[in-house]
Amino acid sequence: MRLFEDLTVSGTGRCIASLDADCTVEKNYFTELFSDLYRNKHNKACSIYFEHPLSGNDFSPDIYSNILQYELHVRYYYKVLSTQVSHTLFTR
Repeated sequence: MRLFEDLTVSGTGRCIASLDADCTVEKNYFTELFSDLYRNKHNKACSIYFEHPLSGNDFSPDIYSNILQYELHVRYYYKVLSTQVSHTLFTR
C-alpha cells in the first residue's frame, strides 16, 4: 500500500492505494490515481478494473485453473453484494 500525504480526500488529507500482490500496473499508475482523485475531489474512492490472465504460457494449466476459480468467486461475491448490501458496494 502507498499513502499519498498531500492529497485531500474526504477532508483527511490522505489517500490509500492498494493492489493485489500479483497484479501489474503501468508506470503511470500512481500518477493517474492521484490525478483522478485530485481532479475529482468529490470522489471518496476509485476502482481500477483488473482481471487475472486466464490463459497463456507464463503458468501451468493448474495455476490457470485456480485463477479461473478465483475470478469466478470474485464475480459471484460481487453479484451477491450488489443485491444484498448495495449501499456499501463501491464500483466505478
